[in-house]
Amino acid sequence: MPETFLKNDINIKTSEYYTKDDILVFKNYFENGELTKQEIFDNKGNIDYTFEIKDEKIYSIKNSDGQKVSTNKIYYYYYYYYNISHTKESLPLNKIFTFEDYLNSAKNKKEKFSLYDQLDPGQYTYGYRIDTVEAGPTIGQISSDIFSNTVDYLTGVLTNKLISIIAKKLEPIKDLIQYGNDFYSYLKNNFKIEKKKKFQEWRREQKRIYVIHYISNRNGKWIKSWEKIFAIAELHYANVIVEIKGRSYYKYYNYGVYETRSEPAERKEVKRNVKEIKSLNYGNHSKLLLIAKENYFTYINNGTYYVWYEIP
Repeated sequence: MPETFLKNDINIKTSEYYTKDDILVFKNYFENGELTKQEIFDNKGNIDYTFEIKDEKIYSIKNSDGQKVSTNKIYYYYYYYYNISHTKESLPLNKIFTFEDYLNSAKNKKEKFSLYDQLDPGQYTYGYRIDTVEAGPTIGQISSDIFSNTVDYLTGVLTNKLISIIAKKLEPIKDLIQYGNDFYSYLKNNFKIEKKKKFQEWRREQKRIYVIHYISNRNGKWIKSWEKIFAIAELHYANVIVEIKGRSYYKYYNYGVYETRSEPAERKEVKRNVKEIKSLNYGNHSKLLLIAKENYFTYINNGTYYVWYEIP
């Protein structure tokens, strides 16, 4: 069964895949639910290759030095769980790497003592996946000073953007406007904010730790059997949002007479992560993997399913 890249989960940001010995194998990046980048790591935690992906196909490959590599042929270096050796094999063009590729690439028949040369049907192993997801709204409060300063900052940014929008709209008739030397400054001096809406929103980001259970089949290959969430840790963060409707007034020369006209514009601006509150182990991947492992073995040994859930 091939790995799923959670195409339909539009809230997912990244997925990190770890061996059962907590070695990071690869990391996927998503935008609007689509896989856009994949980083392959060596067993020391360094990036070996970076794949740029579009429409589920690799269109650009860079090595650890940031140099582009031909997409016609690419070699991966995969390491055994216990660092006994490594194997090298070529994968087909546009092949997106999966955790099963990692497991099964370790079955190198040229190595005399490979742990994976003999696989009886029904054996199992496992790996971890840590998903970072935007998990919806929550509640909180930013201090009045931080909120006020952020609103002032966004108001300035928005004002400049609105004037730029208006200037672009009026560019075709600029010669008919009595503005002097600096058109932008003229519009800015005659710009008025007609309506301003300001508010804060609190949202949650989660680390969801899955354990992926693999079994060996009749052909001695590891195949994915199931996956479950066994631990969740949360980060709460605040965004400040300002919406402005404004209008610039100007003198327009119309058949020998200057008349006052105006041009409206509106826009919304967001300042993200103005404040963050993390749960105790949100950034502690080793601890989260250990908790997930304990809950996983409890589940497979006695059938009790428990998800550890930590909030700030």
